[in-house]
Amino acid sequence: MPHKPRVLFLIDRRRWAFDFIAQAIADRLSTKYSFIFGYTGEGFRPGDMRFDLVYVFYWRDQSYIAAGIPSDKVIKEVASFRWREENFSRKTGFEALSCERFAEIYLQGVSVVTTPARSLFDELAPYCGELFLCPNGFEPALFRYRRDRYKNYKGLHVGWVGNPEDPCKGLSDVVVPACDGVELEATSGGWSRAKVSNLYSRCDVLAVASTAESQPLPLIEGMASGCFPVCTNVGIVSQLVSHGYNGLIVDRSIEAFRNAFAWCNANLTHVRRMGQFNAHYMRVVRDWDQCASRFDEIFTYVLSKQEGGVSLCRPNSNETHHGPMGILPPTAKDWESGFALMRLKRRLLLQARDLSAAWISLFMEMKWRGVVRTMGSRLPAKARNALKRWARFR
Repeated sequence: MPHKPRVLFLIDRRRWAFDFIAQAIADRLSTKYSFIFGYTGEGFRPGDMRFDLVYVFYWRDQSYIAAGIPSDKVIKEVASFRWREENFSRKTGFEALSCERFAEIYLQGVSVVTTPARSLFDELAPYCGELFLCPNGFEPALFRYRRDRYKNYKGLHVGWVGNPEDPCKGLSDVVVPACDGVELEATSGGWSRAKVSNLYSRCDVLAVASTAESQPLPLIEGMASGCFPVCTNVGIVSQLVSHGYNGLIVDRSIEAFRNAFAWCNANLTHVRRMGQFNAHYMRVVRDWDQCASRFDEIFTYVLSKQEGGVSLCRPNSNETHHGPMGILPPTAKDWESGFALMRLKRRLLLQARDLSAAWISLFMEMKWRGVVRTMGSRLPAKARNALKRWARFR
């Protein structure tokens, strides 16, 4: 039986975001790799364990250096801007760092650096020799659109997910004051994933007021569950949200969020329709079944570097060789032009696993019958047949 490379995941906290991401990767790549989970927050240290790769999730973790692990085995993820924030300075006693200084301190002894956000990728690129964009995904079995999500709510229902004690998240100083007269439901920081999933299914809008995150993960999960995001322009927001259409991007102020919630309340039909669109859109571009393949590419590349086969399998730095990771959200021009949007939907949905269902749902919501008649001959055969079945039962 061939040897499976052993990959050590260094994770800061159990049952937190990095742990969920690591579990998702391991579930999908376990036939090719053997995974070991080490929780540094519980005192884990690599020691004399045998492994072929080390994937470090938390940017402040430097235990791999203390353990003397060779740099050609180490992959480090940078999933936060906190190192340049004032909160980082107050919490740690260190000054907020420039990007160059951050790379000098925290990215030493590393073979490859990954990041889930294009904005972080652009900032780190001048200071990292080997940098790759590795988008994170969501679990479709847990975070999905539920048809009965609005049955108990006639008015706007806003949700917020995260650690309320973290000042970076903006719950107490931005979101709560902005929800005056609007129903708000927020997590306490210790909820199970099933309970968080149920919260998403009850909410029309997901509020994100973070300042220093590279994603955040609740944005992906909330959109996959059918939420309409109202958020600051942080992390991957600009990669997934087209302002005014499938979400709102606002300033980090009470007034801006209050105005956004008022707009959502006045346009509740649009908000809920686009929530359903978001669920299908995320299924195409952020399903872990697709995202995990990017990590496989990076693992294979680093292993090949150890063997001297670099030129044969180096992945593209900021996108995958295949799959939808480089697809951006619809622009205003796309939304205003039925034909342009149709071409965009075709690009997205050709990659969907459940093509027929996705086409039916989107066309039922958008009701572009004129576009369907005009473009019908150019659609894939599966899509044409699905539309015929939909029309028969309307």
